[in-house]
Amino acid sequence: VEARKIFDQNRTSLDISTWNMMITAYVQRGLMFEAHQVFDQMPVRDLVSWNTLFMGLKKNRDPETILRFFLEMRRSGLNPDELTLPAIIDAVSRSAFKVFVLQIHTL
Repeated sequence: VEARKIFDQNRTSLDISTWNMMITAYVQRGLMFEAHQVFDQMPVRDLVSWNTLFMGLKKNRDPETILRFFLEMRRSGLNPDELTLPAIIDAVSRSAFKVFVLQIHTL
C-alpha cells in the first residue's frame, strides 16, 4: 500500500523499469486487477511489461485475456520472445483456443 502511494505520487517521473517492478510485485502476489491497472496506465510498454502480465494471467488460468493481450501486443509492433510464447501456448492449449496455438507456432 505504501509503495503504491509513493508510486502514484511520482508517476510522471518514473522510468519503465519502475513501472515493470510494480506490475511484477502485483503479479507475484496474485493481484491481477491491480497489475492490470498499472499496466493500463503505463505511458510506454516493453516486452518485460507484456511478459510479466502474461505470466500472471497464465498463473490465473485466464486464456481469453492472454489471447486478447497477445493480439494487442502484436498490434503494438512488439514480437514475442522465448518467454512470451511458452506462456501463451501453455495457457491457450488448456482452453478451447487450441487452433490459436497452431497459429502462434508459425510465427
